[in-house]
Amino acid sequence: MAKQKVDKKLAKKFGAALRKARKSQRISQEQLAAAADFHRTYVGFLEQGRRQPSLKVVFDLAYGLQIMPSDLVRYVECEYFDAIGDRSYLEAAEENKPFGSGT
Repeated sequence: MAKQKVDKKLAKKFGAALRKARKSQRISQEQLAAAADFHRTYVGFLEQGRRQPSLKVVFDLAYGLQIMPSDLVRYVECEYFDAIGDRSYLEAAEENKPFGSGT
């Protein structure tokens, strides 16, 4: 799969995860933006998959949502690998082996 397609899919999946997390907290984009110290339009772009967050942004958003950054990432990875049909990754994740079966 081409890198650009992967990047776009990941951005869309992250956006969906962010929107789901925000809505589950029953807060607006404006409220999340204020809590994470971002502009509302940036949060909107992230939710639409039009921007890709840095690791710091993921942490800032998670702080604003009062959740763990890993919760956002875990949702994205499960959705992404399920969408591309890579069941082996999901099976390894379910067995709590994030780095495979090695030591």
